[in-house]
Amino acid sequence: MRKIFSLPILVIFLIIGTELFVGAVSVEQKPYTTYTYSYDDLKEQPTAKAYVPTKVIYGEDLNCGSLKGPKDIFVDAEKDIYYIADTGNNRVLTVDSNNKCINELTTFDNNGISDSIKTPEGICIDNNGYLFIADSGNNRLLKFDSNYNLVHEYTKPDSTLFGNENPFKPIKVSVDEHGNIYLVCEGIYQGIVEIDENGEFVGFLGANKTNPSLWDRFWQSVSTQAQRKNMQSFIPVAFTNIDLDESNFLLATAQLENNQSNSGVKRLNLGGVDVIKTNDQIPMIGDISNTNSGSITGKSSFSDICYVSDGIFAVTDITRGKIFFYNEDGDLLFCFGSGGSQSGNIMSPSAIDANGLNIYVLDSNLNQITIFEPTAYCETMFLAVKSYREGNYDLSNKYYNQLIKQNSNCEFAYIGIGKAELRNGNYKAAMQSFKLANNKQYYSSALKGYRKQIIEKIFIPIFFIILALILFLILRPVFKKRYSGKIKNGSTGKPRPVLSGMEHGMYLVLHPFKGYSDIKYENAGNFTACGIIFLIYTASLIFKAYSTGFLFMSANENSVNVFLEIATA
Repeated sequence: MRKIFSLPILVIFLIIGTELFVGAVSVEQKPYTTYTYSYDDLKEQPTAKAYVPTKVIYGEDLNCGSLKGPKDIFVDAEKDIYYIADTGNNRVLTVDSNNKCINELTTFDNNGISDSIKTPEGICIDNNGYLFIADSGNNRLLKFDSNYNLVHEYTKPDSTLFGNENPFKPIKVSVDEHGNIYLVCEGIYQGIVEIDENGEFVGFLGANKTNPSLWDRFWQSVSTQAQRKNMQSFIPVAFTNIDLDESNFLLATAQLENNQSNSGVKRLNLGGVDVIKTNDQIPMIGDISNTNSGSITGKSSFSDICYVSDGIFAVTDITRGKIFFYNEDGDLLFCFGSGGSQSGNIMSPSAIDANGLNIYVLDSNLNQITIFEPTAYCETMFLAVKSYREGNYDLSNKYYNQLIKQNSNCEFAYIGIGKAELRNGNYKAAMQSFKLANNKQYYSSALKGYRKQIIEKIFIPIFFIILALILFLILRPVFKKRYSGKIKNGSTGKPRPVLSGMEHGMYLVLHPFKGYSDIKYENAGNFTACGIIFLIYTASLIFKAYSTGFLFMSANENSVNVFLEIATA
């Protein structure tokens, strides 16, 4: 009986153990592909895993009930706490390092009157510890102290420059170290709204430009007023989110559906000028190759941006549930993520923020927070970027070489090595690294430096060679008059047939009609000379195939077929 009784118990334990094992693996197996794009053909190139999901947190785990369509998250790294704008529940949550809710802000005292928050969509903490809430449903911005007492209520600026017809509905907020407040407001297309700490309107920053085609401009010019009303209006693309980097520059994301620029990210200085660097080969637009294929089509749609460290920032793509990491030079480091219900996947990333190198992603569809931690590969990449920015190029090369060992296809590592060599003046080595990365933009910069370096070295020898050539050209007519007879073949006095045939080949190039007439009627030329000319031509094709500069090659040099080149020439 014991054996019979113990068998079902054993089966139950095996089932429970299997469930626990499968549940644990669902996070550890990294249910998505990490990839970048190759500079060679702009196709997806799988890379080593950069981030792994370590925790998936729901409202019940926070001991505050279910979340409902949360729209923003902000991490206060100094206090090791984070805030959630639980939009659908009309509240703002404060969560401690143990992922437990320590405060729920729904109502507050507003000058002796009980007031409440309605559909908050944006939150942030300034350097003084003040909490700013974009109270979108009430068309205002709220400022609280650390005890959640209301300090200031910001409403629509009383300024003609702001515009009487413009709505004031803040959805995202960021505050710099000087107390300047930046707002993304729904329905405002002039740019990001800037107000001072007293609520006075300062101006609009970084308005996106419209780019209608010539065809659209033509039809607008010939259409009647009634027809123009029914046409598509070319209004600037609205911003979706903002964040501040270490230099107090404003990082902003914009919708890409109608944006004709090569970047969905802007970096605005204090004057509102976009100073972001862009990559000509791989622009900052999210996914490139699969926008018109698969179950989800269309361009990526950036919903949020967060500055991580050392010039690196992350943006979320709400279209496909992905996260893209870029550096300050516009290079794509890697991206990952995938829609789905499996643990670690993201359906609708509405917000993202960083705590060190860890990132917190808020999903407004699944109503969850996913915490991602970097792998050793990712940490090495950040160390390489940090060392390069600090001017320690030898150390950065060490880390970049480690990246190549971990991922031999890491073009970003080859670019990093090339940049370091470029800084050190090793232009030839830099060219080689950029060539391995298939990056013609950086290769061109290295080639420019290498060309200048070579010219400086050989200037004096070239000067004397040119001087000798000039003397030769001056003295050549004198010798030509003195030795003007035809070249004879020994003592026979007959012209050499091979040289004569070669000379006729040159004559044929300059005088094709007369040259072919001489071949037909006077038997000019010979087969030997023809064979020599063909061999020279073949040699020139081979030389062209293998010596064409990297910048002008249309295909990889390893794929060149000499026989095909000759046959199709």
